[in-house]
Amino acid sequence: MMASNVNSALATVSTCHNCQQPGHISRYCPLSDRRLQASTSIAIVSAQTPLLTAPAANVGTAVQPYSGQYPSGGGWLGKRVSTLEEQIAKISIRHDVAEAKERALQEEAEKKKRIREEEERRQRDQQEREKYQAKMNRGMKEKLDKVVEAIKGKKSNENDKVARLKAEVERLKKSHNGASNSATVTQPGRESEELVRLRREQAEMKVAAEKRFASLEDVILALQKQCEEAENNAEVWRNEALHPRNKRGCVAIGQTPRTEARVRPRVTPTVAPNLARQVDPQLKGIVERHAAEVELLKDVRLKEVNAQKESEKEVERLKNEVARSQTKKKKTGGTNLKARLNDVVGPSTKKRKEKVVVSPVKLAVD
Repeated sequence: MMASNVNSALATVSTCHNCQQPGHISRYCPLSDRRLQASTSIAIVSAQTPLLTAPAANVGTAVQPYSGQYPSGGGWLGKRVSTLEEQIAKISIRHDVAEAKERALQEEAEKKKRIREEEERRQRDQQEREKYQAKMNRGMKEKLDKVVEAIKGKKSNENDKVARLKAEVERLKKSHNGASNSATVTQPGRESEELVRLRREQAEMKVAAEKRFASLEDVILALQKQCEEAENNAEVWRNEALHPRNKRGCVAIGQTPRTEARVRPRVTPTVAPNLARQVDPQLKGIVERHAAEVELLKDVRLKEVNAQKESEKEVERLKNEVARSQTKKKKTGGTNLKARLNDVVGPSTKKRKEKVVVSPVKLAVD
């Protein structure tokens, strides 16, 4: 039984043909291969294959365990392993560098995408603001153009009336200067009718001017209200844009939730936004233009009032000149044919006629 065990152990144990050590074969021997080394001896020795010597049957054989690791000597396996480890390390480094580059490229692309989206959002907001402001400016311009056209039309009508009155007064002056002393009885009646007509036209002009001034005041008040509404809308829009809850404006920063534990709270000082620096210059320009337009309307109204006063003064002056010319005519002692005829007819008829007909000189004085 013991002999069979020894024989089986001898059959299973293999030795290395290179180093003659048991436990491994020549293929995995850590030492250099002897077959590749050339012999430097000059002695003539017969090259014989060494004989395999087996131990005696009564001697035990110790088998060295194989741990799976080989010493890092000068064998090709150690070099091969070290070379493979170096290559694997280089490949790992290259792989890590490639992954880092890829991550950097992805982060850069995401950053550019966020910046592009933010820029597009800003451009959309700016286009919306520009459209809204252009719409407001167009509406205000149309309304102001209508007001200016109405003012120009009324002013031209007023100038035409004043020119017509001046021409009428000049005509009256010429008629008075060119009339002879023996004017007919109907001339004072015409002069009185002309004065009545002038007074009536003056009253009509005054009423029309008052109506026009009232309408201008209404238009100015309406424009002021529209300017105030535009300013209020701009202020509301700016406050809405600066509101913390607005998604397009700033990021809403709420209160940080805290635990129920009794911990000393940390207070972070916050700086209030400076609203004075965030005023939109375009809205400010619109408000300034509205104020300038209101001032221009006030100046136009003041000029119209001054022109109306000047026209009234001119009418008064013309009436004074007419009255002065009539008084001068009375002093020259012009002939009154109707009075002479009454004197010729008799005192009774003269008294009866005096009750009905008023003297033209007296009417002119009145």
